[in-house]
Formats: sequence, C-alpha cells, structure tokens
Amino acid sequence: MKTQKNESPTKPAKATECQAQLALPVPEEKLPEPPSVLPLYTEGELTCRLPEEPRVLLAEEAFNQLFGWACSTNLEICCLGGVRREGSIFTVDRFYLLEQASGSVSTELDDEALTNLISKLIQEGKRYDASKIKCWAHSHPRMELFWSKTDAETCRTLLSDYLVSIVVGQDFNARCRIDIGGPVPVTLDRVPVSLEFGLDKALLEKCRKELEEKLTPQVTRWDFGKHLCEPREPIELQFDEQDLSLDEWPDSYQGLYGDEWGWG
Repeated sequence: MKTQKNESPTKPAKATECQAQLALPVPEEKLPEPPSVLPLYTEGELTCRLPEEPRVLLAEEAFNQLFGWACSTNLEICCLGGVRREGSIFTVDRFYLLEQASGSVSTELDDEALTNLISKLIQEGKRYDASKIKCWAHSHPRMELFWSKTDAETCRTLLSDYLVSIVVGQDFNARCRIDIGGPVPVTLDRVPVSLEFGLDKALLEKCRKELEEKLTPQVTRWDFGKHLCEPREPIELQFDEQDLSLDEWPDSYQGLYGDEWGWG
C-alpha cells in the first residue's frame, strides 16, 4: 500500500504578487514645494516711461560722410562716430571710417581698428574727441532696415554708458536705436533721427533785400469790393433751417461768389 505525502497546495501567482506588493514600503506622498517667488501683480505688460523723448541729430558733416560712404558701394560698410549729448538730444558730429572686411550682407571691423583710432586721437591731443566715440553706424545696401543678431551683439560689445546705433539704406532712410548700460540695460529702438543744419543768416538777409527790390505786393479784391484781410460783417442767410437742400438755398450767396457759382 502506497502512502501519499501531504503536499501543500501551490499558491496562485496572483496571490504571490499581491503579497509582494504589500511587503513593499508605501511611498510617501510628494508634497508641492513652497514657491521661492510670490507674484503680487501679474496684470498688464511691462512699461517704461521717459521724461523726454530722445532724439538723434546728424550734423551736416556726419550726414554727408555716412550717406556718402553708404551710397558709394553695394557692399555693407560700418563706421564709428563722435556724439555730443545735451539732455535727451544726441548729436553725431562726425564719423570715422576704419579698416574692415565687407561683403554684400555683412561687414567686420578689424580687431585693432578701434584701439588704433583711440590711440591716434589721444596722440593728436584730441582726448575729448576720443571720449565721445559712442556711435556705431552701418549700411544695409538693397535691404530693409533691421537689427540682426550680429548687430545686437556688436551693440553690446561697444556699449559703455550709452551707445547710439544707426543703420541706413541707399534711399537716404535710417533706423536708430540707443542702448543704455547699467545694472538694468535698456534698448530704445526707432529713435527719431534728423539732419541738423545751420541757417546762413547772411544769405537770409540777402534774400530779404532781394525780395524788397523785386517783389511788388498785389492787393486781392473780391466782387463786393473789400480786401481779403479787412474785417467785414457776416452775411445773413434767410432760409428754413429744416430744409438744407443745396438746390433750394436762397440767393443770398449771389454777389459773394458771383452769379455763375456752381455747387458741384
């Protein structure tokens, strides 16, 4: 007679997995970390207010230099300029053309060009002129006027306390920006730029005398016989205010404009 061994029944696989999961440590619930910055005001956009609108003026010499170089070639050119600042008005007195490698869409200043220019001005006793070089200008031949990434990098490189940057086209158009240094650098784009010129008072006086000699004032008279500049009584129009049809207006205008005046 064979004896049967008491064998424990095999546990189902599912039960084994459940026990294994119960044996694992329960993960702690991850709590949100407290914010390091608490925004108190989130409405609207960041604004910047200036007490006065800045303007950039090109002196006559600077204007002739800049556009003279830009319009003489289809290659891109760049130059540096001396700036005289009075309040919010920045006047570029003159430009300096330096050694550079130019192409149709780019230009690159020689690494030592700026250093050599500053040294030359100081050696010539023009230390003040050297301290005024705070303008960088370049051209965009046959292109729109905009600031490329390379332009923005150049502005940051040349920036001290402030930098006036101008890009010009061959149609005597220009776009200007002012970069301001400091703890919070600021860029003012599309700054108005104009040509500064001085009036020739001697020429104005000569023109005035020539007018006195050759100009004869002519008195203009209307049909009612009064000078244009003389005061006159208003002409009363007699008509019904509710009827404004031009075809039925009274004849009161006759004599003022003439009998053949047409209304359209």
